[in-house]
Amino acid sequence: MTDIRRGLQVIGKAFSLWWQDWSNQELVSLAFILLSLTVLGFAPALFGVFHQALDLTSGIRTGIAGWWEGVKRYLKDSLLWGLLNLIALAIFAFTLWFYANSSFALAPYLVILISILALSWFVWQFISLACYFLQAERSLKLAWKNGFAVLFTEPLLVLLPGLLAFSLMLLSVRFFIPLMIGSPALMSLIALLCVQNYTKASNPSSHS
Repeated sequence: MTDIRRGLQVIGKAFSLWWQDWSNQELVSLAFILLSLTVLGFAPALFGVFHQALDLTSGIRTGIAGWWEGVKRYLKDSLLWGLLNLIALAIFAFTLWFYANSSFALAPYLVILISILALSWFVWQFISLACYFLQAERSLKLAWKNGFAVLFTEPLLVLLPGLLAFSLMLLSVRFFIPLMIGSPALMSLIALLCVQNYTKASNPSSHS
């Protein structure tokens, strides 16, 4: 219950920060959406969102300028991250389509299993990106390792924020309203604060 309570606190703080800087976060999210329309620009745009969101967690409002700085600074790593996740998305989509249209007796159960795996993958990537921006060494390999550790060490802490982020992503695809336009920035804040909360709890002596 304590981890769930911490998860709720993460969501509340993320929403508060997002709301206080709402206009900037809307612009950042709009820029993210526009650059993502190129497909190849999705990952760099997302890294830019995380970069300015990290500033916001420290009380610094860099907005669109911070977003563009992040896009340029992390271009190489973001393109690699995007390629790997595009491959994963293609695999999940194909296997879901295949078993959803299969007459195989176990197909419905496999659809459920693959859906759970896909959701777990999304949450892992969501947390790993936050680790990438919070760790001293900017390494995707280390970020994936740290994200895995966070996910399996304190799954309940990650559960609610992760499900909320996944829900925001689905709603963003389905509906086009101001809240959803700003959801990429809100999702980034949730991920960063979730990992910060985990780090603080794991290393209390390093925090005043």
